[in-house]
Amino acid sequence: MRALPTTNANPPAAVAAARKAVVEADGVWIFSPEYNYSYPGVLKNLLDWLSRPLEPFPAESASVMVGKKVALSAAAGQSAGTGTLAKLNEVLGFGKTELLPTDKQVGVALAPEAWGAPTSSPCPMKTRRVWLPRLTPSSRSLQSSSYSQ
Repeated sequence: MRALPTTNANPPAAVAAARKAVVEADGVWIFSPEYNYSYPGVLKNLLDWLSRPLEPFPAESASVMVGKKVALSAAAGQSAGTGTLAKLNEVLGFGKTELLPTDKQVGVALAPEAWGAPTSSPCPMKTRRVWLPRLTPSSRSLQSSSYSQ
C-alpha cells in the first residue's frame, strides 16, 4: 500500500499489481487498525484505486472489488475496531462486494483491560497464543501459523 500514490490520472505499476492480485484472489481479508474511530487513509486510498476503471479492465467490471468475497477484521483499544468495521461495511457495501456477515467479522481489543490483564502489565498479548489462518496465493489453500511469545 505504501507504493500507491493518491489517485490521479496515471496509475503506477503498484496499482496494476494490487488490482491483479485482487482479480486472481478467491477473496480479500482486510485487517485494519482503527484511528479516530475509522480506518487509515492509506486503506481508503487502496480501496479507491481498486474501484476505479483502468485499462485493460472492461468498463462493466471497472471495480475489481464488485462481487468479491470480503472478510473484515479490525484492531483497536477497548472498542475492538467497531468504528473501522462499521465504516468499511458502509464503503464496501456501496462497492457491491460480497461481505462476510457482520456477526462473523472480528474486532480485536488491544487494551490491557480487554484481555483481563492488570493495566500495569507491559504487554498482555505476549502471554496469548493466536492462530492465524493464511491463504497462500500459489496454492490458494488455508494454512495455519501460530504466534506466541
